[in-house]
Amino acid sequence: MRVLFNSYNTLGAGPAHVTRFMLTALSRKKAGTQSMVIVPGIDLFADCKSTVYLKILRLPVFAGGVRYLFRGVYDLFILPLLSLFFNASAVIVLANYAPMPVKGKKIVFMRHPFLIDDRHELQTGLRDRFMEKIRKIVFKMTLRSTHGVIVQSHYMKQMLLKHYGRIKTEIHVLPNPVSNLIDTGCGAAKVQNPFSHDRAVLYVSRYYPHKQHVFLVRLADQYRKELRRQNIRFFITIDPVVSGTGALRLLDAIREKGIDDIICNLGELPNADLAAYYRSARCLFFPSAAETFGNPLIEAMAFGLPIIVPDLPYARSVCGDAGMYFKNGDPGDAYDKLSALMADKSVYDAYSQKSGKRFSAFPTTDQWVDRLLEIAA
Repeated sequence: MRVLFNSYNTLGAGPAHVTRFMLTALSRKKAGTQSMVIVPGIDLFADCKSTVYLKILRLPVFAGGVRYLFRGVYDLFILPLLSLFFNASAVIVLANYAPMPVKGKKIVFMRHPFLIDDRHELQTGLRDRFMEKIRKIVFKMTLRSTHGVIVQSHYMKQMLLKHYGRIKTEIHVLPNPVSNLIDTGCGAAKVQNPFSHDRAVLYVSRYYPHKQHVFLVRLADQYRKELRRQNIRFFITIDPVVSGTGALRLLDAIREKGIDDIICNLGELPNADLAAYYRSARCLFFPSAAETFGNPLIEAMAFGLPIIVPDLPYARSVCGDAGMYFKNGDPGDAYDKLSALMADKSVYDAYSQKSGKRFSAFPTTDQWVDRLLEIAA
């Protein structure tokens, strides 16, 4: 079997790291499958090396209007031609879009939440809404020549069918894999004890409006006295260079409100260091309003961290009974859940155990790749 993996547009932190974990698993394959993986030329993939059975093709990433022009040329011409030159028996598209027919069976991951979520309050400005309409059109075009769609949860499957009606292609549910940092314990040597106290609340995410960092600011501002008294601090992982002006405005707001002692920005953490932060944190606070999955949720579960999340379908589908749920958009309810978790050891221990148990429901990277190749066969 000859499988071409299209991961060129996986620039988001979650999909990009899943691709990196996938490359590690594919590099261990010794026979039976010849793979080519197309990745963006970013630092995350700089040290990835081809093997006898795995060819890695890096393509440049452009900025501004050139970025969109190249994506159009890539989707319309380059990817179909590469599938011919590689003589692919299957093409696996790791993120949403491949509107043209390709050689072999085409399998597409649906990873973008706004393909099935029309809540306009999660999108900022007319430009964003216009771009989402374009993305939906391209996704519909993609479905016409697709043999299989992969979603990360049964909830996402339900929403896909609700928004796009009867889909002729087969829909597969394949949760994201547990990241390699869990298997290797990476980061222990570099970062032994990153927090100075035992009530560190971690929120691992880049800045996007729907990630609701603004909600976290409201929570910290409204309950600043209580949080300081209980010695609770939130640690976020935002790189304003990557996330742009919205992230800069958020960090400015934290300073201007005088709550930068409650919300501390670590910057975007290297994946190799994440394990130490999960290991040292007290819990994961994940207020995002829209996700197709949410990789930090299962990463936190791997370390037995209790997880505080909004009571939304995506969170229920991933966390099950391991989640401690607050009413979405309600800082008071979120604070009550956090305070109860910190104050009552029996509550903390119960959710920690549930988190560890829930973790076992998700595949390892090798299991995930094996299932992916089964779907492509």
